[in-house]
Amino acid sequence: KLSFVDDVLLLGMVNIALIHEIANLLHSLCSHGSWRINHQKSIIIHFHLDESLLNRIKSMLDWQVRDLPTRYLGLLLFCGNLNMDGCGEFLSKPNKWLA
Repeated sequence: KLSFVDDVLLLGMVNIALIHEIANLLHSLCSHGSWRINHQKSIIIHFHLDESLLNRIKSMLDWQVRDLPTRYLGLLLFCGNLNMDGCGEFLSKPNKWLA
């Protein structure tokens, strides 16, 4: 019996049917036990999602939304090449430490 889950990452291509299945699974797990989803700590991290799709997902899951690049548990998450254009905000801090 699974009784505790902390930090779960789901990675993949997104479509509404998949999000609907995930939402139903989470609802089912919560309704058959003492689980609760902390919506303030649940995050959708996306890369180039269509705005209408993103709004539908947000309405289904009621989670925070971030786009890439971002930090997760202190680690930089990005898609593509590490460069100053896309990740400059995140790369400047280590540069200050090294100076």
